[in-house]
Amino acid sequence: MWIFCLICLFSGVNLANVHSPFDLEIISIIPCNISVGVALPFTGAALRVAEDAVNAEFLGRLNLTVTLLYQETDRVCEDTDAHAPLLLAEYYNKKALGRCVAVVGSACGGLSIAPFLAKEWDVLLFSNSLVASTSISPTVSPTSIGMVASYESIAASLLNLFRIFQWFHVTMLLDAAAATDFYFQVCQSTKTLLLTEQFSDFRVDGTRFTLADTPSVHEALKFANARSRVFVMMSHTSVAIKLMRFLKTDRLFIPGDQVFVVLQPTQQAAYGAVSLFDNPDVFDVELFRSTLYLTTYVATGGGFPKLNQQLAAKSQELYGTALQTGLQPLDVYLIRETYNSVRLFAALVNDSLDSQPWDNNTIHSADSVCGGGRLRSLMTNRTFRFPSGPVFIDANGYRHTDLLLYTFHPKTLSFQVVSRYDAILQRYLWDQDVSIEWLTGKPPLDIPPCGFSGNEGPCLPQDFARQNLLAVLLAVLSVIFITTMPLLIHRKLRNASREETWWILHHPVVNALEKRTTSI
Repeated sequence: MWIFCLICLFSGVNLANVHSPFDLEIISIIPCNISVGVALPFTGAALRVAEDAVNAEFLGRLNLTVTLLYQETDRVCEDTDAHAPLLLAEYYNKKALGRCVAVVGSACGGLSIAPFLAKEWDVLLFSNSLVASTSISPTVSPTSIGMVASYESIAASLLNLFRIFQWFHVTMLLDAAAATDFYFQVCQSTKTLLLTEQFSDFRVDGTRFTLADTPSVHEALKFANARSRVFVMMSHTSVAIKLMRFLKTDRLFIPGDQVFVVLQPTQQAAYGAVSLFDNPDVFDVELFRSTLYLTTYVATGGGFPKLNQQLAAKSQELYGTALQTGLQPLDVYLIRETYNSVRLFAALVNDSLDSQPWDNNTIHSADSVCGGGRLRSLMTNRTFRFPSGPVFIDANGYRHTDLLLYTFHPKTLSFQVVSRYDAILQRYLWDQDVSIEWLTGKPPLDIPPCGFSGNEGPCLPQDFARQNLLAVLLAVLSVIFITTMPLLIHRKLRNASREETWWILHHPVVNALEKRTTSI
């Protein structure tokens, strides 16, 4: 009897100190049926793989679930931008209020409104794609985290590259029919940066075109050629290549005089990989040797084969999708940062639980443990170690994204990496073993000797020069005429006055003679 009571007593003590796993939830507002790299067919597997990894690592302590919210009929980002915040607000108020939750979203999916909802609810929001700095900032959205850089930082990397080569006249050619708003957002951010003192010495023009509208293409190229020699192709890589060919067909391409810049957020098929430039025809070689290809840099993709295999297998299982040959899931920041968002949320909740006692899943414990402001304070200026690699979040709530610069190598007939842009240092780190194979052995000038029109300075046509010389002579003669004419008129009037009024000067003498004659 006493033994039984003793067992009961100790069993009671043990039961009193055993907690059920702490529930937490990731709410995804990432779109599904939209042809962009951030959509669930590419990033959804990262949510599920991370969910399994968290529940295995924190078995008995954390219980993570992932909920997907998206409108099945959405086909473009504008639709998702309108529907995602409504779906999120309805779900949160009906099912997630008072629970430990975080939101994962993308630029294509309501991030113009969602950060303000997250601030109101005091929950964390992770962006797995590039966003405008106006959407995520410590003051405007203090519970939001940019797991990728802002559009402004990408635009700054472009301008910093141009400064290296002393290119201050730039034209951006924007594809109005592009499926993603990445290109438009970078153009807008560049325009904003030009208002700052740091980049006030640049002159950047922009024009739109649509590949299906051939006249608009020709007009865009003429517009660009009349204003600069640096053309930023804000379009899919395949479209950029067609633009270059148009330029050469229109006889506007001057080898060694122009440079084409292709900027892509990733090398996914939705944007166009650098491999599209490989093994060109003879017609394209000079064009490609005049091209710089800039895209996001990942140092970890090939270093984690097991995680890459898990992500690839899950993506095939859930959505039947696969990346193009040679590209690993972790090479794509959209996939990598979706995975990291889930892992980071779980790590923060675990840290928060360690710092204060909790008793099961009460509303009070969820609020105190999982408040967005509280969790954000635990992550900034800190590096986390995950199976996907290290993750550092700065004081502004951003994880910086480095870039790789590729140029064409004539021997291999393919592009090679020549530099990496360090987003924190805001500088390019050049590979000392490779160099850019410029057509003329040196980068194009900002303003060519003959000017943008080709008819300036030493390239002035002879007949045009004669016309200019004649115009100068006429101008000089006009100045001489205008200057001397008043003097000539004045002299003429003075001489005329002497001839007509000489007798007035001798009038007294005449009068004296008249008097003398009269007296006689």
